[in-house]
Amino acid sequence: MTEHARSTPKWISAILLATVLVVMIVALSTSQETRASATQLATTSFAATVSTSQENRASPTQLAATEKLEMYVSLKGNDKRGDGSIENPFATLNWCLRQAAKSDSTDISCLLCAGRHTAAATSSFKSAISLTISGYQGAGTDACDAGTAIVDGTDVLNLEWTLDSSADIPGSSSGCVYRSSSLGQTDAPWQLWMDDTVLTPARWPNARLDDFSAFSGEDTTGMEPGRFTGPLAYYKDATPAVESKTQAWPAGTALSITDDGSHYPSLAESNINFTDAQVVMTLGAMGGYTVGSKVVSHSPGSSSLKYVLPSTWDMSKDLGSLAYPGTHTWGTYLFEGSPKLLDAPYEWSYDGDQIVAYLPQCAHPSMATIRGRARDVMLKLGGGTAAVTLSNLEFFGTTFQVNAGAFSLEQVQMKYPTCNKRMVGDGAPLGLVTKVRGFQDNFAFKMKDSSVLMADSPATFENIGNNAEFVNNLFQGIGYAGGSSATVTSIGSPADTLYLRNTVQYFNTLDGICPAVRNTVKLNRLYMQGAKVDGAAIHIQEPFQDGTIVTQNWISDMLIKPIRCDRINQIGILGGKNATLSGNVAWNTMSLAVKGNEQIVVNNIVFDCKETNGWNSALGVVMYGLKPSWINPTENDKSTVKGNVASSIANVTVDGVETLPGTGNVFCSGSPSDPANSGCNIGGCLEGQKSTVTSPCLSDDWWNAEFINPSSTNDAETNFRYQPGSLLAKWGVGAYGDSSLEYWTPGYAASV
Repeated sequence: MTEHARSTPKWISAILLATVLVVMIVALSTSQETRASATQLATTSFAATVSTSQENRASPTQLAATEKLEMYVSLKGNDKRGDGSIENPFATLNWCLRQAAKSDSTDISCLLCAGRHTAAATSSFKSAISLTISGYQGAGTDACDAGTAIVDGTDVLNLEWTLDSSADIPGSSSGCVYRSSSLGQTDAPWQLWMDDTVLTPARWPNARLDDFSAFSGEDTTGMEPGRFTGPLAYYKDATPAVESKTQAWPAGTALSITDDGSHYPSLAESNINFTDAQVVMTLGAMGGYTVGSKVVSHSPGSSSLKYVLPSTWDMSKDLGSLAYPGTHTWGTYLFEGSPKLLDAPYEWSYDGDQIVAYLPQCAHPSMATIRGRARDVMLKLGGGTAAVTLSNLEFFGTTFQVNAGAFSLEQVQMKYPTCNKRMVGDGAPLGLVTKVRGFQDNFAFKMKDSSVLMADSPATFENIGNNAEFVNNLFQGIGYAGGSSATVTSIGSPADTLYLRNTVQYFNTLDGICPAVRNTVKLNRLYMQGAKVDGAAIHIQEPFQDGTIVTQNWISDMLIKPIRCDRINQIGILGGKNATLSGNVAWNTMSLAVKGNEQIVVNNIVFDCKETNGWNSALGVVMYGLKPSWINPTENDKSTVKGNVASSIANVTVDGVETLPGTGNVFCSGSPSDPANSGCNIGGCLEGQKSTVTSPCLSDDWWNAEFINPSSTNDAETNFRYQPGSLLAKWGVGAYGDSSLEYWTPGYAASV
């Protein structure tokens, strides 16, 4: 083929080139359209996914009533931008409760992540929802730390501190007292902590809160008869707290008390001028009000002083006619509220608008975290029939007030929930700060596996409604300077309450537990009560004895009675009936006392009693003839008293002959070798037999022969099992006389 034949005409090449260009343009256009469609599809798909995700994560107000709503609160959260999820939590409990109140869900939880939550929360609910406020128990996340959630009523005090050299402050000579900068116009705290260890208001007699020595009671070691050392002194010959049964003293009236001289050192022996300090006294017919009054006149070496009641207290409203009759012109007292009392480590006081503090090991306050109480109540819930549960939380330096259809505490630590304001000049007795009230008649309150540390109010709880339950709780350090009850009072007549396996330890209140009608008090441990007041560890007052059962409790180391069926001591007042006291063990206390009639007192053990003469024997069942001025002719004549073991038993019949209204009681004074020759009596006193009430307390040899270890102050070592072959085992009497029962020990058993 010639070269001419093989060549392509130029016009054909141009056509081909144009065709190729068209094809490329079309292809490119198609590719871009395809790519655009893919992009649009991806964008649409992503938007749909986000929309679906947002729809699935509905806001609290969009949840159906049957759905459970869980919202998280974290110190790392944000109320404005958070959605309540664990990845994006709220910042405050108050905001969580606001969302809960708007929600349609009937099962709502606010879960608090670890840390100190210092923002107060208030809410009300109009419907019968279930609301849980709980510490978060899961693993930590970037937004929610694991650990203890603390509802904190304190603030860190950022103050400047200088070493104090004032001659008016006794502790300053030690070189350990520091003075703060002025608090200025800020609200002065009324309670202080150093690194979460509570500090004690400077006081006399010296004692501390952090080691519970403020609740230690009397120590007679090395003292002459009738004297003791301890955290409280006692007054006598007090001016009645009200002028008459219906009229209060005019404001500013100077009243007086006299030290009874039993404490060492006594008021006179202290050689301190207490003028301008506060005298903190128990007032009222039963000493249930703790009042801080300014001392207006006292001289060193004098056993008497004059004081003025606080102007902030309406005493006639609280005391009324109960304080007037003069049956209790005595009581406990201590001094606070003056820097001249600051002389020991762990103490603090105000001096003007400055804090003076004596820290342990002469520590400089700037080396510790000093916290001050700022908010008494951090959580208020009410206004509805909601069932509220608080769980896995710590309240520190604050408390709660709940008015609901039902309320439960589960694994909640209440640390320093209430505190008086005497340190900032308000000496009025503290009212009930922790409030638990039912919205309806069938209100149910339950407290389980929880603890209360250092509550300072008339009682920890009252008005708790019927059918309440207190199971496996620890109450510790209650009623620093007095009060009514370490746990619950009978105010509101809470019927059918259960107290099971609680420990009540270190308290200066009148009572440990104050049951109402048909209450059951079982397997509780009560010990270390430190104030000699007119109360009892378990105090069953006259209107509430019918159907109340007190059984299998250990009670020891007290200046009050272990168990008491009580009534007003006036002739014609018959008292209560039908209480059952069975299988209890009491030692190193005052006497177990029973007034009323048709009571059942069986198989109790009472020994090492602080009272052994007259009707105040270890076991005192009051009968007519003992104190004719107020005992009724039929008192306890139908009561059942049998199978008890006591170091002394006192009873008196209408003809004055000492006897027992039952059989099988044991009280002994001699050798345990042979019941016929041991001074023991198993059948009750015989008719005509006298002097049983003066039977001395059982000797250590007798008790050691009967029990494995009956008197150790360490519960882990205490063992009331009967020795093999012992007389009590043979007779089948006392709390452990029934060999068919498994050996039991009482008290709080879980660590919160």
